[in-house]
Amino acid sequence: MKSITTTLLLIILLAGCAERERYAERYLDSVTLVLHMDGLAEVSGFLKKRFEPGDALECPDMAGMRGIKFNCSSEDYVTIIENLQDCLIPVAITTSISDAIPSVEYLQEGITWKPNYQWSVREGFCSFTATVLIVNSTGREWFTESIMMMDMLNEPVCRLSDTLIIPAGELELGWWHAEGTAHPLTLFYGWPINAGWNQLIPCHVPDAGQIVPAGDETHEWPVRTGDTLWIQAEHRVELRETVEQKTDGYSCLLEIRNGSERFMEIKFSHPDILPRGAEFVEVECFPAVLELYPGEQTMLKYDLIYDVSS
Repeated sequence: MKSITTTLLLIILLAGCAERERYAERYLDSVTLVLHMDGLAEVSGFLKKRFEPGDALECPDMAGMRGIKFNCSSEDYVTIIENLQDCLIPVAITTSISDAIPSVEYLQEGITWKPNYQWSVREGFCSFTATVLIVNSTGREWFTESIMMMDMLNEPVCRLSDTLIIPAGELELGWWHAEGTAHPLTLFYGWPINAGWNQLIPCHVPDAGQIVPAGDETHEWPVRTGDTLWIQAEHRVELRETVEQKTDGYSCLLEIRNGSERFMEIKFSHPDILPRGAEFVEVECFPAVLELYPGEQTMLKYDLIYDVSS
């Protein structure tokens, strides 16, 4: 999926610019912060005119810093090498044209980000809000004039081109908000969780922003397919599946009961071939749409057939 970079909305901006004068980035102009979900942050900028490259190696607070990268002229390269004997952090240097302004990048652990999604569904209407949560466990604040968030594939997904103070702890930024149409409950077999029936609400939200999985072991919601966002249903039906093994697969009986106090329209969806290779075969007028009144129940039959000849 192609990444789409969107703009963040600043929700919280804290004062305290003077505090940053204690830190290494005080030597830099155009400070940019690139955050990853599970890796080192990149704090970069151009060396201010009144400073020498060696000044950027003077950092009273080295906690969490894991590397420094310089891009400079050949003349500045010699100056940096002369100052490396007092530096306890790995330094990488690349050279460019002689009149280039030196750039510096600090690799810092303890600053990451993750996406948060909230939604509401009511009477066929749905609303989604995405935010970015910056987690700063370095014990200090950070100053930046531009910040970029990267996904698990190191692709940029959102940015804020504005002055920002990131305090210790957590900082939430607005990302995107979109509204759309919520469709009836769908029983989807084998997707997005493989085992059994998933009770989902498909929401048509054409203006939704990017959905970035956070990489947790548990399944993450919402799930996006095209301009549809799928969420777990809040109002569910009661399901009981009975499975009987056959020589070429399984014979299945699904009991569905509407235990709520509301009328429910239910759609069904399933792949023709399941991930493990079984064919999903509908039995006895398997419906595309089912209507159940409160307390009403029905039974559906289907087979999972494997090609035993292969």
